Amino acid sequence: MNKFRIVSLPFLGICILFTYLFLETMIVPAYHFDQIGLVKAVLIITVSAFLGAVFWLLGTPFEKRARTFRVLLAIATAVYGVCLIAVLFGSVDVTRRNAGIQSYSLVPFRTIRAYFRAYSDGTVNISVVIENLLGNFLLFAPMGAVAPFFFEILRERRDFCAFTLLGLCMVEFLQFITGRGSMDIDDVILNFAGAVLFHLLFWNKRAEAFWDKAGLIEDEWDVPLPE
Repeated sequence: MNKFRIVSLPFLGICILFTYLFLETMIVPAYHFDQIGLVKAVLIITVSAFLGAVFWLLGTPFEKRARTFRVLLAIATAVYGVCLIAVLFGSVDVTRRNAGIQSYSLVPFRTIRAYFRAYSDGTVNISVVIENLLGNFLLFAPMGAVAPFFFEILRERRDFCAFTLLGLCMVEFLQFITGRGSMDIDDVILNFAGAVLFHLLFWNKRAEAFWDKAGLIEDEWDVPLPE
């Protein structure tokens, strides 16, 4: 094992530790982390996973880098997916369920305006507004950067937008029918905006040229057929 991969190990270890603590917190509410602590934990997981992957890739021969990168990215995506499921479906609104009420909002920007109105009235503090609005904006944002590495069709902005919008609508509907969240068009708007922003940042022509030069993507994904 070369020096770059040795350096990557502590970062990957930190990522694993905080992922475990994060999931434990989601399963046992108010255990270990408060809401601000959860945000910090997510940041630590993200940064440590990123640095660990970078150093690991630096220790990988160029010709094997794209395949190794996809393996690391698949592991990171699996961890992210588990955390995402825990956030979206890990808690139940007991009050709403006991009352037999399913909440939903199909009016664009009504919930967003309500948060700002509540903040202006002093009903909620700024941390609640940031947690709900910025949190929803960033929740699916990583998919804008990651998904195109696995599915070449998603490198095209139109296809990415169509698949992402469909997927987000399905998530909201599942939250609604399972009683583990509200079906809110504003959630879709914020989730979608974050994902598209990351897609614009990570999959423009300059960025894609960088991925290719760094050996992180291959020109041909299909295995050539024998003649």
